[in-house]
This record gives sequence, C-alpha cells and structure tokens, in this order.
Amino acid sequence: MSNNKIKSIPSEIGNATSLREFFAATNQISSIPPSIGNLSNLKIFCVQFNQITTIPEQIQDAKSLEILSLANNKIIELPESMGNLSKLIEIELQNNNISTIPASFKKLGSLTYMDLSGTNTFSEKEIKNIEKMLSNVYLSFPYD
Repeated sequence: MSNNKIKSIPSEIGNATSLREFFAATNQISSIPPSIGNLSNLKIFCVQFNQITTIPEQIQDAKSLEILSLANNKIIELPESMGNLSKLIEIELQNNNISTIPASFKKLGSLTYMDLSGTNTFSEKEIKNIEKMLSNVYLSFPYD
C-alpha cells in the first residue's frame, strides 16, 4: 500500500488477524485505527512518511510486533502502553516531534535499536534519561 495517496487505514484492518506485515509508507495517512490491536500476528508495521499524529493505546495488543517504523510523521507523544510490546526489536521514530520516551520502554527487553535522529525536540536531560533507561539498545540521536 506504499506510495499511493491513501488517506486512512480502515478500521476493518483489525479483521485481518493473520496479517504479518503491513507497509503503507509515503501516503497521507493521519491516524492508526485502534483495531490494530486485533492484529496479534503482526510482526512488521511500517507507516513512515505519513501525517500520523497519535498512536492508539491498543497497539500494545499487537503482541507479535517486532519492527515498528513511525518515522517522518507528526507524532508528538508515544503511549505508555507501547512498553508492553515485549517482542519489539526495532523502532524507528526519526523526524517526529517527540520530546520524551515513555518510562515503560525500559520493559522492552527485546529492543536492540531505536532511531530518534532528526528529532531535535529532546532536552539533554531527556537524552541522558533515555540512554540510561535503554542502556543495551543502540540509539541514534539527532547528533549522531
């Protein structure tokens, strides 16, 4: 579904419970439906280069999620519930308007990589907090 002029992800996507990969990059999508939580087999969810502003709390129910690319959107904050994505290995958050990472991310024991480059809204104090909280994760910050 990438590189089209798609404006929304229908809530019916939650009915595709066998879906393992979803790619809808470079579109005009403004939100992720809460029904994403029904996708218990989803491993890869890539919606970079869209207009997304918020992530639904229900994303925590996509328990098989390993790769999450939310880069180049308009996201301001991440829900605490994302800390329940225990199989998450990689998360791309670059070029958003995020200024904090939820404390629940310390529970992401499988996480090995988080890209925050191009996100110049982090204070030096927050960067130190993130580095301490995710000491075993390769972090890419704006200055990298």
